[in-house]
Amino acid sequence: MKLGTIYGVGVGPGAPDLITLRAIHVLRSVDVIAIPRKDRFSKSTAWRIARPNVGDVEGQERIFLHFPMTKDPAITKPAWRQAMDQVGQRLEAGK
Repeated sequence: MKLGTIYGVGVGPGAPDLITLRAIHVLRSVDVIAIPRKDRFSKSTAWRIARPNVGDVEGQERIFLHFPMTKDPAITKPAWRQAMDQVGQRLEAGK
């Protein structure tokens, strides 16, 4: 079984026209994009920046992961565990 690969991609300082060409290429070439957001109900700032450049990629999955904006480990640890489980499932599937 071949595991998937994780790429860490930054979206730049905040404007869609400042994301690098390399970041766009990586984001358009992967099977899954894991997208952070501050809570389960808010929109992702990172995706707002990346989306105009990435667009729709046929067959690509996007998962929105909850990363709470707090230092309270009682809140962050379960959220991080859930995010890691979601990413881990895709990696084990070779994505």
